[in-house]
Amino acid sequence: MAKYEILYIIRPNIEEEAKNALVARFDSILTDNGATVVESKSWEKTSSCIRIKDFREGLYHIVNV
Repeated sequence: MAKYEILYIIRPNIEEEAKNALVARFDSILTDNGATVVESKSWEKTSSCIRIKDFREGLYHIVNV
């Protein structure tokens, strides 16, 4: 079975409840399509040299499937 690691960035000004719902939604999309989520965790909040929709930092979330 192949192992994959997915890293995505969440906007930094999101409410904690909304962030948890977003992560749960992404995890369920993976499992609904046959993946097994081994680990899903918040990694860190970090700044970036690239601006994405007026944000220079973001919350990194990592998923191992």
